[in-house]
Amino acid sequence: MKNRFLVLILLVSTAIFGQNKLFDLVTEFSLPGKPQAWAIDNVGNLTYIYKGIISKTDSTGNLLFTQSYKKMGNKPQIFPINSMKTILFSEDQQTICMLDNTLSINGKCKELETFGITFATSIAISARPNLIWVYDQSNSTLKLIDIINDKVEQQVKNFNGLMNSKVSIIGMLENDNKLYVWNSDKTVFEFDMLLNLSNEYNVSAIPLFFVGDFMTSLNKDRLELLRPIDEQKRAIASPSPEATNFFCSGKNFYFEKDNKIEKFRFKGFQY
Repeated sequence: MKNRFLVLILLVSTAIFGQNKLFDLVTEFSLPGKPQAWAIDNVGNLTYIYKGIISKTDSTGNLLFTQSYKKMGNKPQIFPINSMKTILFSEDQQTICMLDNTLSINGKCKELETFGITFATSIAISARPNLIWVYDQSNSTLKLIDIINDKVEQQVKNFNGLMNSKVSIIGMLENDNKLYVWNSDKTVFEFDMLLNLSNEYNVSAIPLFFVGDFMTSLNKDRLELLRPIDEQKRAIASPSPEATNFFCSGKNFYFEKDNKIEKFRFKGFQY
């Protein structure tokens, strides 16, 4: 009986931590230092910020463009819409800037106070053209903003009250016509596009990205996956166990580690 139990432990450990069979290392992006922020667009280009300089490389790491934006503050965030458009959000400056494919500002940066926002802490890109979600922490208000026509399309006041959440909202993601919002207690709230709360989930790590139908997060040395439709859970070993941040798009996983970003290709679950 004891030997059977040891075999079971070995099988479970292999299923969770056998990462060599699940990921292939594709490339590594070398950075000048630890980035303030970074993101990957839909064709695999890397955009990152280091010491007030925003840079863009192609999918193999060749430098394409650089621009200096000294007034981004200490908490900039990068949100690629596609390879031609990128949104730069500055929490310190409370601005949103639209960048073109050369990282130049397209028009003027938007002052969020013009949309009735006092202190935005989180934004998310919508699949609907020109729209972004903005969470105003000061007013506990979520707004859907048209950044081209400069108008608020939708808003929900007392957003924390809607979720019965007493802690801060720290992240959002739109996926497959649903909005996922998570707080510092690692509770994820699921909304439809009319902002009706449809479900909530408890996770062990944030931020979240989607891999197929699975919400995916990096928890130390492993990736944890949760499928909202049936709450099926899985865990697989991270191919970069010392990574401090990650991003995934499709089957491509990116891990920040020291002064580089490693790109891996996920080959799929092995049954």
